[in-house]
Amino acid sequence: MGMTMTEKILARGAGRESVKPGDLVLAKVDFAMGHDLTIPPAGRIMREQMGAEKIWDPDRVAVTQDHFQPAKDAASATLGRLTREFSHEMGIKWYFEVGQGGICHTVLPEHGLVLPGELVVGADSHSCTYGALNNFATGIGSTDLACVLALGELWFRVPETLKFVYHNRLKEWVEAKDLILYVIGQIGVDGARSKAMEHVGEALKHIDMEARLTITNMAIEAGAKNGILEFDEVTKKYLDGRAKRAYTPVTSDPDAVYEKVFEFDVEKVELGVAKPMSPDNYAPLSEVAGTRLDHHRHIPRRRRCVDDRHLRRVPGRAHGSAR
Repeated sequence: MGMTMTEKILARGAGRESVKPGDLVLAKVDFAMGHDLTIPPAGRIMREQMGAEKIWDPDRVAVTQDHFQPAKDAASATLGRLTREFSHEMGIKWYFEVGQGGICHTVLPEHGLVLPGELVVGADSHSCTYGALNNFATGIGSTDLACVLALGELWFRVPETLKFVYHNRLKEWVEAKDLILYVIGQIGVDGARSKAMEHVGEALKHIDMEARLTITNMAIEAGAKNGILEFDEVTKKYLDGRAKRAYTPVTSDPDAVYEKVFEFDVEKVELGVAKPMSPDNYAPLSEVAGTRLDHHRHIPRRRRCVDDRHLRRVPGRAHGSAR
């Protein structure tokens, strides 16, 4: 029986000839990512609870100063400091300081660190983004990241795969975000729960890598374990001169088994939006054009100071100051 791209990557990581959905495997990780929210607890668990003093491979880990940079308060600054200290102490090669990196899900692809055929984990739910580059990429928690940092491997349940086939081409001005919101609107936010979303079809050959990353970034919004695309000339062109390691792409076998196959004529997809309060509450822009939008900023009661004209800051407290 043939295997999907996701199954092939997990089989290779586990050192097995084949796997099937539902199998539990202990697989070697090719690359791992953490940031200023997840590295501090992962480092503490690794050292204090696992007794590990070194990470498995300093060249196969990336750490970014990401979520709270520049720091908004003392607690955020402390997370940044702990992340910096851990990265330097562990000799992590791909450490991105404030001003050098940015959002982890763009930094890693741009630096050629997540590659076709690899098993990638990141301590952030949107780590599924990297699957646009033909790899298995999924988000994990800080505890699992601690295990990966110390051991270089992790348990996985092989997911069932849903296949999404896209025909024709997107209309002018319609983008990848419109497409994936439309898809999630069709299947729901739990429509791919714990499954792999495999995206294929002619339509994808006409969009660039940034657009593909947008599609796989949203896998978690459908509850998926990962999103993955085929390797093609667009992928190769993006990685030429960028990839930091040799890589081996994967393809799904002709007789691979899918739990379900969805087919879409993307030429019919319109500009769209996700209405409050869920990504699957999709509507074509034509249906909501002209709708009044109201934005309310919640101000905690203890900081609220009102006169007859406007809201103003509480006297004596500097805006954004750390206490």
